[in-house]
Amino acid sequence: MPPRFLVFDLFHTLVDGADGERDRVVAEMAGMIGVDAGALLRAYHDTWDERLTHWSVEETIRILAGRLGATPSGEAVARAAARRRALARRVLDAVAPATLATLDALRACGSASPW
Repeated sequence: MPPRFLVFDLFHTLVDGADGERDRVVAEMAGMIGVDAGALLRAYHDTWDERLTHWSVEETIRILAGRLGATPSGEAVARAAARRRALARRVLDAVAPATLATLDALRACGSASPW
C-alpha cells in the first residue's frame, strides 16, 4: 500500500488565526519602524504570499517599510520582529488540548506522520 498523507492548514485549522491580535501587533510594529499603521497593515495583507513563502520576519519589515518610504534602524527592525515572533509563539503555544489529542490519535492509527 502506498504511503498515506494527511495535510492540515495551521492557522484557522489547527491553531487560532489571531487575526485581530495580529492586526494590532502590525499596528504596533508600524510605530516601531516609523510608518503609518494603516498603510503597513494594508501592505502586510497584500503581501501574505511573499511573507509566508519568501521573506523572513526581518526581511518583511525592511521591505514593507521601504515600500512605505521608511528606512528603520536595525534596532527598530529587531524590536518589531521580536513583537511579531512573540505573537506567533503565543498563538502556537495555545493549541487546544483536543487538537493535540486528535493529532495523537491520528498518528497512532497511522493516518498522520511527522515526516
